[in-house]
Parts: sequence; structure tokens; C-alpha cells
Amino acid sequence: MKLFRQCQLKLINLYEIREFTTRSIGLTIEIDLINDSDNIDECWPLLKSPIRNSWFTFAKGLRLYAHDSYYDDCFEKWDLTFKYSLEKLEKEIIDLMDNTFDYINHHDDYEYTDSQRRILDSTVGAYLKGK
Repeated sequence: MKLFRQCQLKLINLYEIREFTTRSIGLTIEIDLINDSDNIDECWPLLKSPIRNSWFTFAKGLRLYAHDSYYDDCFEKWDLTFKYSLEKLEKEIIDLMDNTFDYINHHDDYEYTDSQRRILDSTVGAYLKGK
């Protein structure tokens, strides 16, 4: 977790991939929530795909801005691929947030009412989802 956070701090300084950095913050929040609840091992199946896709999205974004000029003709195609990957990653992170909330709520001693869940989801949940 420490190494993951250190890497993310370095990303914030890269202006060219700010969209990726913004989305990766949501992933970090979820990982921290799961880690803080001591369920990282049990939740690994939920985390595996978003973490993997986060890495590939980062790589797709980076090649837009750190490629040899020989590949300039590929820029438009790579840009579309990066944007599609960002959208997919954002959906995965939102799904992870929803699944994490359900998981933690299911394993919590305190049961929320439907009204309380809606309030939490519309306030804290919307904030975490970046809306």
C-alpha cells in the first residue's frame, strides 16, 4: 500500500495524464477502505481487474505523450484507445465502489435502512464517484 501511494503521488505531477490520475484516486480510496476494514484478502477478486486495467490505462495514456515521433501517425488511434480505456476504468471503479459498499455493509454489525443507504449513496457515494 505504501508503494502504491508513493507511485500515485508521482502521477499527480504529470499534467498529460491528469484524467487518469483523477480516476486512480477513486481506486485508491476504495483500496484504502478495503484495507482499513481488514478485508483486502477477501476482496482481492473485486480489486484484481480494476488494478490491472488501471495499469494498462496508464500505459496507454503515457504512450500518447512519450512516444518517438516515428509513431505520430498512430496518435489519433492511440488517443481513442486511451479515452475508451478511461471510460472502462471509470465504470469499473464505480462498480467496485458499489460492490465494496455492499460488501462492507453486509459484513458490518450495523444494518442501514433503505433510506440511510440512499442518503449515503447520494452524498458520500456521489462525492467518491466524482459527481
